[in-house]
Amino acid sequence: MKKTTLLLVFSLGLPLSLAAGQGRWPADQFSRQLVPGKLLPAESCRTTTPVLTSDSLGPLRPGMTLAELLRACPRPYYGWHFEEGIAEPGLAIRLGRVLALAMLRDTLGSKAVAYRILIADTSARTIEGLGPGSRLADMIAAWGPPHIDAAECSLYAWFSTRAHLSWIMEFPRGWDCSHLERFVTDSAPSRLPGTLRAGLAILSQ
Repeated sequence: MKKTTLLLVFSLGLPLSLAAGQGRWPADQFSRQLVPGKLLPAESCRTTTPVLTSDSLGPLRPGMTLAELLRACPRPYYGWHFEEGIAEPGLAIRLGRVLALAMLRDTLGSKAVAYRILIADTSARTIEGLGPGSRLADMIAAWGPPHIDAAECSLYAWFSTRAHLSWIMEFPRGWDCSHLERFVTDSAPSRLPGTLRAGLAILSQ
């Protein structure tokens, strides 16, 4: 039986680690897409909603192995997240009223590690009461001036006082991608619209 399974893996041309993960992750990568902000039928692993810190959300933190994630939440929702057209395995984990997406480098072995956690749920809040949906102006008042960058037509902000926590901001109204890149190159964060809000929190290593 083991020999037959290995032959099947190699005949399909799949990496052994990815094939081994098919028992948990759906073979059809499009059938269970993990999209930040999208409702997913993930079971709750905690009754209380944890505080978002600069390096964790309750029991979740970047760098956790798959085994550690499953101990924290034994029944996550398995799916795939597409990053620049490439599917990466992930887990949707619900903690109280917050849904978090843990992105993994692989599904087996030493590479089965969460390298970042995405949080778009507006129920996620820091001790200062800030989170997805908060105004950048309020973040600056609490944490100081931000660093600003643009990539893949997204506006990123992060703060020196909050290591490992960054934000994708909601796209400024009326701006296109070329406008955004010129702004990052030629302008200062103080010139950003005062109503600009955070859209997605990212915890990373």
